[in-house]
Amino acid sequence: MAFSALSACNHWPNSVGLYQKMKNPLFNQKMVQWRDRFGGKSIERQSRLRDLLRELKRGNVAIIAPDIDLGPQNSIFAPFFGIQTSTVDSVSRLAKLANAEVNLMTTTLNKDRKGYTCHISKPLPNFPSDDPKEDTVRLNQYIEGLVRERPTEYYWVHKRFKHRPAGEPSLYD
Repeated sequence: MAFSALSACNHWPNSVGLYQKMKNPLFNQKMVQWRDRFGGKSIERQSRLRDLLRELKRGNVAIIAPDIDLGPQNSIFAPFFGIQTSTVDSVSRLAKLANAEVNLMTTTLNKDRKGYTCHISKPLPNFPSDDPKEDTVRLNQYIEGLVRERPTEYYWVHKRFKHRPAGEPSLYD
């Protein structure tokens, strides 16, 4: 939703966002068409990070949802609500490579429940640092603070705690 909202704003640079390729080709095609309908560009997460880096270096806005458990590859375990949580560290690494600022964007339901408002933070101070793990821990802390403000609006269905550190039991059994 945030990706489409930024793409629709004419006064913003072009926006790009990563997506997870779906198994059903028709659903995948429709999802990409829906996301890109306002001029944004969807980049498949599994194979096109060079394209994302190129867009960042051009000054375009990239939308990355770092709070989705995508599995152990390119992830670290960082605390989120006191639970060691699989979290991608790509935000820190990509921001460093592209010399890009990182801002948090949240989408909240309006009080009248008839629409949403997108909030974009100021750039995170001293981010990225030289330590992607420290940056990822900080990013989880920022996101946790935002979730605490409106916990019922967080998209919990993504199973944020799906992957566990070695030897730790599932939280979903």
